[in-house]
Amino acid sequence: MEACQAFGLGSNPGRRILFLKNINMHKNKKKLVEKILFLIELAEKEKDKENPYIKEYVSLALRIAKKINYRLPKEIHLKICKNCQTIRTTKNTRYRTETKNQNKYLKIRCLECDYLKKIKYLEKKK
Repeated sequence: MEACQAFGLGSNPGRRILFLKNINMHKNKKKLVEKILFLIELAEKEKDKENPYIKEYVSLALRIAKKINYRLPKEIHLKICKNCQTIRTTKNTRYRTETKNQNKYLKIRCLECDYLKKIKYLEKKK
């Protein structure tokens, strides 16, 4: 089932723009969060099939999240490239670790858009 059909938008992905304009944020926030998570899961399932609509699913989910002021969970946020809005896979992403001034960093580079994301490791205190 495609995302457009799941939300009652028919088979035309272009109708999603009208869907975003008609959002009543306060009444439907729980339903919209479910839709955001559904779109991300759908994009993750379709990434192996190389579906051309993956970027649209992710961008739609991010726009809905921005509209209702919803912060994505960290696991989902790390799976998505901020610049080109693709799902990270081993084919299109490179992971490197680096140490500077006794701090450890994880560098995630998207090979499609060449975007670099640095994440600082936090040492667990014993």
